[in-house]
Amino acid sequence: MSLSIRKTHRIMGVLLVLPFLAWSATGLFFFIKPGYADAYSQLKAKTYAMGTTRVVDPDPAWLGYRVTKTILGTHLLAETDQGRLHLNAETGEEWPIPSTDQVETLISDALTARQDRYGRVERVEDTKITTTTGVQISLNWQNLSLYQSGKDTRYIDAIYKIHYLQWTASPNLNKVMGFAGLALLTALTVSGIYLIIRT
Repeated sequence: MSLSIRKTHRIMGVLLVLPFLAWSATGLFFFIKPGYADAYSQLKAKTYAMGTTRVVDPDPAWLGYRVTKTILGTHLLAETDQGRLHLNAETGEEWPIPSTDQVETLISDALTARQDRYGRVERVEDTKITTTTGVQISLNWQNLSLYQSGKDTRYIDAIYKIHYLQWTASPNLNKVMGFAGLALLTALTVSGIYLIIRT
């Protein structure tokens, strides 16, 4: 009985060699977290003092709102039962997604805070922006928020996938691999304890 368990224990150990190496190396990386500050730094649209800007009165039906001023003008972002409204604060009219030139102007203004990381705007496709340093930026116009992803961000995301056994393009297969890895690890631990007690 102990011999078969010992053999099974050895086989499970062999199967887990690669995952163990991946877990150890990536776990050390996550413990040290090199480059995290830049990779996941928050990029924001540059704002300006309101000055004497005229702002429309808020609708009593709104759940909440905020007013902010960027290089494009003054924005009124309102929360409603139906979702977020992005209005021109001076006219009260809904503010449609800006033109390519306006998006470039907004992003270029935001990049001045960290040109060492972002460089300059290289390409604009709708609300997707690529910079000269390879950083990709997404503009969520409804929230007036920016999401940035550089080469370092994508590198760390790849390490995350290795750590959690997301080694294929199939989410379902990755889940199976994750459960299998945990099951093997649990079985390896239980069989090891059994062998220690029996020895």
